[in-house]
Amino acid sequence: MSKRGVNRAYEIMGIRTAMAVGADVQTLSAERPGGGEFGRISREKGLRAALSWRDGPFKDYASAPAGATRPKGATW
Repeated sequence: MSKRGVNRAYEIMGIRTAMAVGADVQTLSAERPGGGEFGRISREKGLRAALSWRDGPFKDYASAPAGATRPKGATW
């Protein structure tokens, strides 16, 4: 596939909109109270620790301890 074809495919998929939305989300994240804290934890302790800090309060299955009961039919 040529560069023109690749670019056309990305345009059809909405790459310009995705890039604009990504910039908006990043800007808004910097302004929310926990945004800086997430970045600090990520730099100091790694992304896994930052994600655990972010997702921990929600008590979802992804942040459950190893060996925790999973919902019936869960493949993860």
